[in-house]
Amino acid sequence: MNEVLARIQELEDALEDPSDTWGRLRGAWKRAENEADPEMAEIVRQARRMQPVLHDLERRIRRVLRRHRELTPLDRVREMDRASMVWLSRQPGRSIAERAGASQRILATVRRENFDTLGHVDKRRSQRRMEVMSMKPRKLSAVLS
Repeated sequence: MNEVLARIQELEDALEDPSDTWGRLRGAWKRAENEADPEMAEIVRQARRMQPVLHDLERRIRRVLRRHRELTPLDRVREMDRASMVWLSRQPGRSIAERAGASQRILATVRRENFDTLGHVDKRRSQRRMEVMSMKPRKLSAVLS
């Protein structure tokens, strides 16, 4: 499939100068026979140009700490909010260990780093783009097709 696309691209390039279309095609096809790697696709060129920009963006991306309530092991509990305390008071048992039950987990507030902020690029998408950009052209064409 890639070879066909490369031949179509070569034909489009040769048609830019109608006076020497066949000569340009012959030259492109001879180069393709001798080259180990096909001509670099436009998407690869753009990806390589964007790599430093995305590296810079990844370093400056805004992180927000969000608080969520989830069942947390007793030894990891750092803070509890009102809803967590109400939940704990409704559990059966006299001590906190009894109320935690067999799993020894209680509802507590946990801070999680969040990159999904309005006006900023999602960090996971940015990292995926960086992975794609660092791929070799042949592997990249396999991923894109």
